[in-house]
Amino acid sequence: MKNTHRNNTGSHLAALAARRFVTIALMFAASVGAFPRLASAQTPTLTVLADLADLPNQDIGRSSTNFGVILASDGNFYGTTTFGGSANFGTIFKLTPTGTITTLVNFTGPNGTYPIAGLIQASDGNLYGTTNGGGGDANGKPFNTQYGTVFKVTLDGTLTTLFIFTFDAMADRWPNGANPEAALVQGTDGNLYGTTINGGTDSSETNNDDGTIFKMSLTGTLLISTTVHGPFVADPQLPRAPLIQGRDGNFYGTSIGGGNLTYGGGTVFQFTPGGVVTVLHGFSDPEGRDPEGGVVQGSDGNLYGTTEAGGTANFGVAYRVTPAGGFTVLHQFTGSHPTGPTDGAQPFGEMILARDGNFYGTTSQGGAGDLGSIFQLTPAGVYTTVYSFPNTGMSGAGITGQQPKGTLLQTSDGNFVGTTTGSGAGGAGTVFRLNIVPQPTLLNISTRLDVQTGDNVLIGGFIITGTLPKKVIVRGIGPSLGTAGVSGALADTVLELHEPDGTVITNDNWKDTQEAEITATTVPPKNDLESAIVATLDPGVYTAIVSGKNGGTGIALVEAYDLDQTGDSQLANISTRGFVETGDNVMIGGFIVGGNTGSVALRAIGPSLATLGVTDALVDPFLELHDSNGAVVASNDNWQDSADKQVFIDNGIAPTSDKESIILGTLVPGSYTVIVSGVGGGTGVGLVEAYNLQ
Repeated sequence: MKNTHRNNTGSHLAALAARRFVTIALMFAASVGAFPRLASAQTPTLTVLADLADLPNQDIGRSSTNFGVILASDGNFYGTTTFGGSANFGTIFKLTPTGTITTLVNFTGPNGTYPIAGLIQASDGNLYGTTNGGGGDANGKPFNTQYGTVFKVTLDGTLTTLFIFTFDAMADRWPNGANPEAALVQGTDGNLYGTTINGGTDSSETNNDDGTIFKMSLTGTLLISTTVHGPFVADPQLPRAPLIQGRDGNFYGTSIGGGNLTYGGGTVFQFTPGGVVTVLHGFSDPEGRDPEGGVVQGSDGNLYGTTEAGGTANFGVAYRVTPAGGFTVLHQFTGSHPTGPTDGAQPFGEMILARDGNFYGTTSQGGAGDLGSIFQLTPAGVYTTVYSFPNTGMSGAGITGQQPKGTLLQTSDGNFVGTTTGSGAGGAGTVFRLNIVPQPTLLNISTRLDVQTGDNVLIGGFIITGTLPKKVIVRGIGPSLGTAGVSGALADTVLELHEPDGTVITNDNWKDTQEAEITATTVPPKNDLESAIVATLDPGVYTAIVSGKNGGTGIALVEAYDLDQTGDSQLANISTRGFVETGDNVMIGGFIVGGNTGSVALRAIGPSLATLGVTDALVDPFLELHDSNGAVVASNDNWQDSADKQVFIDNGIAPTSDKESIILGTLVPGSYTVIVSGVGGGTGVGLVEAYNLQ
């Protein structure tokens, strides 16, 4: 039988008579009693989403990103590697939420070299960034005499060089700046703002260590370039961190030099849209020095940041600066101690303000393994090490990376995505996800449907995520539904489990092959003619198909149970496809949430199936979610009308047809029912799906 499961699926929940919920509740009753609920998981867990060594032509050991990744409007992550690629001058990469990483752009010299900074997505939907060197020009100068670029790249990988920082031989200087190392920021005026670590009107071939702050249009027209004048005045010098735009409309940033006539330990400065620079604070020990990262504005209007060095242990500090320049050290980084606290050391990237009102950041050293950490800082200065990167060796499978320098990204589920600069499984950097919010566990998925023949059999799909194999039981239930009051139940089921490599496991009667193992799960089928398969499956995409023996038709149910709730692997996505009818024969799905209260995303897909070649696709699905008592928790007709649509967009699971339906439920542990029906009594092939957002 052809494997027709697809990742894009959905679900519809229509108001049903109470007896329909009784049927699903009866099927759930044994399941809920059979599986203990998980304790609330308070320990953060880290999963590697991608190893940068897996990119083509990467310079292993040097492929890293210092400034993290962004989540674009298409639901994918984008970032840069400073080295690697076809010319070893760096790349722009794309990473899907499921971990597929590809090279979007290779930097070759004329289009730039060594992108140290991260990317932004501007209001036009394109990505913008800078390279530290390279760039050709209209006069044919070779790229190795050019000193950085500002570029635009579309989401399909078309790169346009907008601006090249060049040396003016007549003036013996880089008047507009040189060697940008920071990501750009788009202001509310639509223009791009950024910094260069070198160049400016005071620079020359023998003195290029001042830098500039610039303003540029989206088309590459340089509007303002302000030279900073360290180190012999109290100005910023060597600005290398991204700017932010404050709530007052001005921009704020840091420099690693300048700010103090006798010390020059760096600054926090303000930059107006008109190009005026004002130093708010100049660093001198013991209050820290060398702020490599930029600042973030707190909810109180103050600026918060870190220094990479200085402080009592010379491992940096976390600080607060008021708009008037008042300065407070909030935390002294002390590094890793064998018998004491496992503090971080040498924070490199800027912190972020998370939705819980606290700041989160990374340290490139320190922590329990002395290979870096992720920390939380409250506005009052209470510091907590959230995660320490383990010292598991320099090579081998399962390496999580080390020395994170990039800024964290908080995703819609409250967890974080970040990067490390080295020592993933392939010897290069990694992109990781850190779960700090207890997540729900999908312990069971059940879908009831009228099983027909041909393409309209009952097709269930599920995805196992993580790194470890997971033990599951898949069941095809038919005859026992009749004893639960369902008329027209399928008399004899046949179950197929299709694996990613094409292997198909088939079962007709469950006692024929794995009777002892299936019985030991405590959820064996109740009728000998029903089907079940117990298997330990590697992470991947699987399809379960229930059909009637010898072409039989009738109401049946397909289920997948999680038999092993330990480890990092889990059922993250489960779905069912079949023919949605009317009355009692709409699509009825059920699932069990275990572990913790958390977000489960539901989709009902119909019209977009037609674009995949499915005939008789459901034209307009309607989706409802009910709790174990039958009460309606939520419903949706057209997903664009949902208040939660941005979450689906951010996670890359937005439906492709406006008529398809979504529900985002924050669900406590328990059993739930979803129903997909056709608006106006419509019928056709539909998909119902549940995602565990993590």
